[in-house]
Amino acid sequence: MLVQRFCNENSVAGVRVRQLCPVTCGCDEPRHPLALALPSSGCGTSCAHSGPYLAKLAALPCADVAIDDEDFVGFLDDWHAVAESWPADWKAGSQTGFIQGLRQYGCDWLASQEAMVEAYASGVFPPFVWGVNLCIEGGTFMPVKPLSYYCPVACGCRTGDAHCPNR
Repeated sequence: MLVQRFCNENSVAGVRVRQLCPVTCGCDEPRHPLALALPSSGCGTSCAHSGPYLAKLAALPCADVAIDDEDFVGFLDDWHAVAESWPADWKAGSQTGFIQGLRQYGCDWLASQEAMVEAYASGVFPPFVWGVNLCIEGGTFMPVKPLSYYCPVACGCRTGDAHCPNR
């Protein structure tokens, strides 16, 4: 599809395509690699409240994905690419901080004190620095979807949490 090339862009065109073609862009898939999958980025709330979306969310296991999970890696790749267009502090915080920690340690980086200490010793700052909580919508200044889709155990998900598997 001609407009699909704009789905992952951090631009006005990207927001409009996600608003007008949410299914094409992956807004209707909880674990789709699309990093900009929040309402503020164009993926309207109607997708997240639709029957098919809720059924897909309910079908997800309440288990953290593997570090090499295709959707997780795709999400990190998309986040990295989107960060190229962000201000320098957001870009650096994303690419050399959060994404690097997640690539090296996976979901353990969010929940394991040992992983956080080891990451910090190697120059990666901890995941909950500066009041950031990557597990919840609005928990970061960057407009990426919450990690609770990929790391429900590490994020401490409970049944009924908006961005968490229900089982």
